Amino acid sequence: MQTVQQYLDRYLARIREWHAQRRARRQLLTLLVVPIEMPILREVSSQGIRILSLCATCGARLGRSATLCDDCARKRSPSAP
Repeated sequence: MQTVQQYLDRYLARIREWHAQRRARRQLLTLLVVPIEMPILREVSSQGIRILSLCATCGARLGRSATLCDDCARKRSPSAP
């Protein structure tokens, strides 16, 4: 028969294990999600804030709203016959 102390020790060990698993899952999600997000590049001037676009592949600054620069877009598209 178990004593109360043994029961409490087992109970607290299960809670600690659950907490450690939960923390590990959260850290794994952070590792998977954070590198995907790119920082927002912006310029602050007296007229206000201007958000700048960056190429998703090479990180080059884009003059217009786009996801890829012209060079990266050409590399990705299949060549015309």
